[in-house]
Amino acid sequence: MPPKGLAIAGRTLFAADIDTVHLFDLATGTPQSSIPIPVATFLDGLSARPSGEVVGTESALLVEGTTVTPTGKDFIYRIGTDHIVSIVAQSSQLNQPNGITVLPSGGYLVSTRGTAEIYELILAGEKRNVRTLPGKIVDGVGQTPDGQVSSSFGKLAAPAADFHFDLKRGRILLPLLRTDSRVLAPIPQ
Repeated sequence: MPPKGLAIAGRTLFAADIDTVHLFDLATGTPQSSIPIPVATFLDGLSARPSGEVVGTESALLVEGTTVTPTGKDFIYRIGTDHIVSIVAQSSQLNQPNGITVLPSGGYLVSTRGTAEIYELILAGEKRNVRTLPGKIVDGVGQTPDGQVSSSFGKLAAPAADFHFDLKRGRILLPLLRTDSRVLAPIPQ
């Protein structure tokens, strides 16, 4: 399955797969390890904290052939620098969290599959500044270098899953759905 979320923490690239997060050496691409996420059925977005911890979303979907069924067991999790997994928030009210970005405030910017929402999730687990967009799904979400919220990049040859801004290197990381590949592109100026 192609990766659905990417994040860089230090010298490691984290890639979310259905129920496991895979770690790769950023410089060489060499696999380092894998971290299973307990009870996950549809992992999605990832984002790294400055501390090196990584947070991710579980959209809680069961996929059987072409049928996709929400389980209502949505959660946001954290992978510590020691690679121990803990739950940050768990509720069907997270509305199938999809994309996630760590905000300067310490909270998270979250996009959803179930209701096409973008909201801020504060550390206490409360949703704030909820915005509903047209449609049913908002995939990736992030903050551009100038602090604006972004959830799309125009047209690509294959649809992108979530995305990650690598501000240190001035680029965007895009995992491409259906092609099992990733694109590194310069951030448009």
